[in-house]
Amino acid sequence: MQYYALQTPIDSTRDLMKHLMKRIIARPSLALCVALCITTSPAVADDGLGSLEDLLAPSQNPAPARSYSGRVRVFDSVLIHPMPVWSRIEDGAAPAERSRFQRSNQNGIFRFDLAPHEESFKDWSNLLSMVAFQNHPGPIELQAGRLVAHFKTICSPNNFNAFPAGKSPTKRVMVVVCGNYSRNREQGVVAAVTLLKRGNLAVTIMRQWKRKSFITSVTSDWPVTRKEIDGVLGELIKSRLIPATN
Repeated sequence: MQYYALQTPIDSTRDLMKHLMKRIIARPSLALCVALCITTSPAVADDGLGSLEDLLAPSQNPAPARSYSGRVRVFDSVLIHPMPVWSRIEDGAAPAERSRFQRSNQNGIFRFDLAPHEESFKDWSNLLSMVAFQNHPGPIELQAGRLVAHFKTICSPNNFNAFPAGKSPTKRVMVVVCGNYSRNREQGVVAAVTLLKRGNLAVTIMRQWKRKSFITSVTSDWPVTRKEIDGVLGELIKSRLIPATN
């Protein structure tokens, strides 16, 4: 797996594309069998990643500090993923005390969203979204193509771009930039994306920033700095799918 970071100041999207291909950070493959979902076991404590119970349950006392990672049961797998920065409280509080969440599982499509507690899912500025498709055969390139196609349908075609940032047979990273929506031209969004594949299971994890509309070619006007995108991509790349144990 290779990860190309967004790092230095860049004045145009053309230079941004060149920059994305310059810096490569090798990431070791990770494989770890752990317990999942609300069920707890020594494996959950041993890997230090916490569980869905840790994510959603209110804290009972101010110590110890909670994990910065979460896990969610997704069909026959467990998705291990980073928690967004707004949920990270070092005094032991559960991430749910800083976030609101929603989840659904219908017709082979699983979705789990997190937003800051003071925001709503109709009017958010920061969002962590996970979408999983249970029966999604084909290579990860197909998954990436469908994601880009989705954004093209909701964004103004002349104010849209997608930047590849790394790939492997089971993982792909990209940045999608939508200067304004086609139906709401007053707002635009930037998404740091990691795509995962395990068999026929396809998972998309997106950390999104939504603000007032901007021009995609003017990177200094984006709703998030390239430094923050670089940091988020560096965390999202650690997301992984592992087998579920019943």
